[in-house]
Amino acid sequence: MTDPYERGALTAAVAESNGWADLMRRLGLKESGGQRRVLQEKVALYKIDSSHFAKRSPWRKYPDEAIAAAVATSTSLREEPSN
Repeated sequence: MTDPYERGALTAAVAESNGWADLMRRLGLKESGGQRRVLQEKVALYKIDSSHFAKRSPWRKYPDEAIAAAVATSTSLREEPSN
């Protein structure tokens, strides 16, 4: 098995991946925060471009305007959607 931290293997896997979790899966590594940090350090050390990784914050799913509109018309914190 190829060393997942070897520069060539890591460079190829990063190029094919769309995020850190995808990279861990492609390399056959356990998905964890510690593993992610190690990979991020290696990618930075080798100067591998990961700028194409999707930046998906769970808090940025909706534009500010949509959140403001929802808050303005809400009557409670856990308001059920009306159908």
